[in-house]
Order: sequence, then structure tokens, then C-alpha cells
Amino acid sequence: MPKEKSFQEYFPGNSCYGCGPANRYGMHVTKSHWNIDKHNELICFWKIRPKYRSAVSGLHGGTSASLADCHSIWTAVAARYDLEQRPFGCEPVICYVTRRIEIDFNKPIPMDSDVISIVTKVDSFMEKEGKPDRCILETWLVAKGIICVKSRVVAARVELSEEVAHG
Repeated sequence: MPKEKSFQEYFPGNSCYGCGPANRYGMHVTKSHWNIDKHNELICFWKIRPKYRSAVSGLHGGTSASLADCHSIWTAVAARYDLEQRPFGCEPVICYVTRRIEIDFNKPIPMDSDVISIVTKVDSFMEKEGKPDRCILETWLVAKGIICVKSRVVAARVELSEEVAHG
């Protein structure tokens, strides 16, 4: 049985700094899958690299924010496809962008964690004039079993031009 593709692999031309497989300098948050135990959650594991170190000993706060942001958006997209009972990545392409992000840095993510878990769950979807509009999400960055960063993201659905949708 072939391995299920991660959500990011459906869009190989994506050049986002945080999650784009096509950005050779990016952070490569690129292995998001449904959490096997909880289908309303997306999970991925991200390997910490020294270049993302803060001025002190932990992971840079901007890096943490980018990880939460990108993974939240992928979760909104995947959950919307699921809600609409459509195969992931089919036309018309579903796209969300970050409208607002709130972050609580509960504890520094130690650089010796090697890998952190990024877990996002959908809190709710909202509609406007009968059309999908917003998605509210919660994301946790977990290192060594401890939730170090919590975020709440409001993602807004946007329509893509055909050239953007196809990279």
C-alpha cells in the first residue's frame, strides 16, 4: 500500500518560506497529516536546526510564530476539503490566509529538543452570506512533551487566480 502524501506534497510549487516545498531556503514545514487518534487535528514533526536559534538558548520566537501560522493554514485547508467531502487538492483549490494570529510563548523551546510536534485543531468554521469565510484554529508547539507555544489563528478563505493555484 503506498504511503499517503503529506498535504504540502499536493502543491509542490508552493514557495512559502515556512511550508513551501519549492523554497530551498525555507523552514520546510512539509509533512502535515491527520492525527490518527483525532481526525479533526493535523500533526507534523519539525526538526530544529541551529540557524533558528534565538539570541538566548531557545528557538527564535519568529520561527515559532511561522511554524504555528503555516501549520494552522494547512489545517484550515485540509479540514475544509474534508468538510466539503472533496478529495484534497481538487479543483477549485481551497486556500486560506492568516487574518489574525495570537501567540502565547509559555516556555522557550529548547534547541536540544531535536524535533518538535506541531499540532493544530479546528475550533470552528464561519460563513458569510452563505459562503465559507473564516476558520478559527488552535495550534500547539510541543517539545519534550511540554506545550511551549500556543496560538489561535483566524484564517480567511480567499479565491486564487488560476496561475497562483497551479504554481
